[in-house]
Amino acid sequence: MADVQFGFAKNSELIFTLKGRHLCSSINPTREAHQWASVHQESWKDCDAIIVLGIGCGYHVRALQGISQAQVVAIDPNQEVVAAALRVHPLDLKETEALALDSTSKFEKCLPLEQATRKSYAVLVHEPSAASHPELFTELKDFLLGRRAEGLQWLFRNRGLAAPRLSDFEGDTGVSLKTLDALWRRQISGQENLSPLLQALRELII
Repeated sequence: MADVQFGFAKNSELIFTLKGRHLCSSINPTREAHQWASVHQESWKDCDAIIVLGIGCGYHVRALQGISQAQVVAIDPNQEVVAAALRVHPLDLKETEALALDSTSKFEKCLPLEQATRKSYAVLVHEPSAASHPELFTELKDFLLGRRAEGLQWLFRNRGLAAPRLSDFEGDTGVSLKTLDALWRRQISGQENLSPLLQALRELII
């Protein structure tokens, strides 16, 4: 872990930096984590699963576990960060799927993500983690929310539905409200559970 340096916050909680950058509060990580979870509560309060992009030092993931009954899946593109967070919280994160995934192609083969996205779910971005790779985190989030063609197709397949054709996206890899509304109107025969999924995806895009 050449890029990871362990130390202590001012309240004596174990933390680490990545290439000299703090991934959580250097004063009171637990307090900051609970504030973060509360700020995002409107996004996850009615969900059965929460997908967190960015593990950081793990305090915000632990906070979500403590105040939510939802399944929590935490993802980070950096394997060193995942390993370090598990070292900081060897027991507290045992109920969380902490995964090192750095591309959407790996998302497509990830069973915990498949399980989470079959439920009602929220996607939260841990801003300190995303700061060093904002474009990658945006790409990963858009995939999980069905905002890109390949992500929307994956979500449909996860639920046993016929995936939209690429031609449905009019040559654009981004998914718009216009695209979803067109799929809604088509009302594919024999897939009565399609409309609720489209409605959910429409709300996620908004």
